[in-house]
Amino acid sequence: MVIVILGIFATLTTLSIGAVFDRDAQHETQRLRKVLELAGERASIQGKPLRVEFLPHGYRFSTFDTNNEWRLLFAPAEFAEHSWPEGMVLQRLEIGGQAVAAPYVLQFGSEPPEFRLRLRQDEQLVELAGSITGSVDIRPAATSVTAGQ
Repeated sequence: MVIVILGIFATLTTLSIGAVFDRDAQHETQRLRKVLELAGERASIQGKPLRVEFLPHGYRFSTFDTNNEWRLLFAPAEFAEHSWPEGMVLQRLEIGGQAVAAPYVLQFGSEPPEFRLRLRQDEQLVELAGSITGSVDIRPAATSVTAGQ
């Protein structure tokens, strides 16, 4: 009887952890969607290029300063360096229909770029698709996870 109860408890714990990972991945994907839209708006309004660098552990934003150099942004807080949740990785970036090789950099200027960004959390794939209107949509990506894609 005790073994059955422990087995049920272990199963419920595993399901709860899986739900937390799913919730974290959804929250992070929504956060990234919003901050990418904000980056496009800011670059367009201020007339200064802004870029996001995707790192193995997360991403960070920088802007082109008056000395013609890229300067990291720390404020507002949305543009401060941000870490991915455990197990989340950027799998692929396409800009204007062309795959980009690492290091992955997405630059915003007077007009937002058209891009597709594929994220993977464990075996789940999701794609953020940016349009020239500045909107970023979240879409399910291909169901199979292939190394290097």
